[in-house]
Amino acid sequence: MFVNEGDMLALSNERQDCSSDEARIAKVADYVELTHYKLFTNAIRRQDVEFAMPRLLERANGIKDAIARRELEKFIAEWAERMESYDGFFDASMDALAA
Repeated sequence: MFVNEGDMLALSNERQDCSSDEARIAKVADYVELTHYKLFTNAIRRQDVEFAMPRLLERANGIKDAIARRELEKFIAEWAERMESYDGFFDASMDALAA
């Protein structure tokens, strides 16, 4: 299925390990994507954002590139603030239309 299964396995292991900056950013994106999915299926609860926040910050804090870390931390703070203000898809949609 894959061109080089060894490379694909190495990439998968790196992503789970989260030792590189790229893997840490990808893991943050995974948490954000999952939370957005729950928002758009009206299955989100405030506890979902509370659950994700320490994990997002943990991944961001491990980033070696200072600029990338700072920008990701700013994004996470803004993202959490906005997500906590939504009660569901309708609120998020209205916010997006107002922007």
